[in-house]
Amino acid sequence: MQYLVKLAILLALPLMSFGQNEPLNPKMAMEKLSFLEGQWSGSGWQIGQDRKKHSFTQTEDISFEANGEVLLVKGLGKTPDETGKDKVIHSAIALISYNTREGHYDFRSYAAGRGGGNFTGKLVKENHFEWYLETPQSKIKYTITLNEKGQWHETGEMAMGENWFQFFEMTLDKQ
Repeated sequence: MQYLVKLAILLALPLMSFGQNEPLNPKMAMEKLSFLEGQWSGSGWQIGQDRKKHSFTQTEDISFEANGEVLLVKGLGKTPDETGKDKVIHSAIALISYNTREGHYDFRSYAAGRGGGNFTGKLVKENHFEWYLETPQSKIKYTITLNEKGQWHETGEMAMGENWFQFFEMTLDKQ
């Protein structure tokens, strides 16, 4: 009898792996983010601490590293200062990898002047990636999608309690 139970378990193991939603192989999971790869540039807006909308230009340079298991993201945002010269308002670097143990993407970033953090990401559907964080006071979610023109469209939203409001948006073209 024990022999039959062991045989049944062994025969069922390959079938159980097909039922999993996320691939266990990190490289396969990362390939699903290939729509982000490349050099991008465009513009956007964000709500500042003064609660006003401020425009900026943005570039994103994104490449696969570590044999395709890590996505390196380098972002640079600029806006004109009072003299009309461009000043850097956002300089950041991030690494995205797939966490096989937890079944989600790890998003580790560092932004100059703001420090860094570890965030959770997920592929919601094809060409639709979200990363988010929670603090005791708020929830923040960034959503990156490819729009109908093949542009990178990203929004940032924040919730304090139940109500969400958008504080960020940008649209970038692939170069």
